[in-house]
Order: sequence, then structure tokens, then C-alpha cells
Amino acid sequence: MQHILRFAASDNGSVLREEPTLAYGLACGYERGAAELGVGVGRQVRMELLDDTGRLLDWRTYPATETGGRFPIPLTPLPA
Repeated sequence: MQHILRFAASDNGSVLREEPTLAYGLACGYERGAAELGVGVGRQVRMELLDDTGRLLDWRTYPATETGGRFPIPLTPLPA
């Protein structure tokens, strides 16, 4: 079952990035860097894991770092 990783700005909820994933829970290393998200370093980002129907499965916030994590590797981009 494919899930969706969504990255949103914590202050206003605007979606910064979405990508499909096979992850079933959030873990350290799933973060994306400030450059990938188009935000400044230190900006609070809400990372959400959604099922294929859009139901929230897990979430956490983190300050965007310069490089971010490396896992899980994105499958294919979602259509815009």
C-alpha cells in the first residue's frame, strides 16, 4: 500500500512538498532539507504521513536543516 509524505509549513499549513512512499511510520531521517522544501533553514515544518485516502497516520514537526534526511527514497513524484 502506498502512502504519502506531506511537508507543510507549521505556521500557515501551506503544503511545501508531497511524495509517495511505502513507509508505515515516521522516523528520523525522513526529513527533507530547507532547499528541497523552498524554505529558510530553521523554519518549522510539519511532516505528515497519510494513507492513500488522505487519512492522517502520523505526524511530527522539525526545524528545516540545510541538508535534511535521506530516507525513505521517494518513489515517483505525484502529479501536480
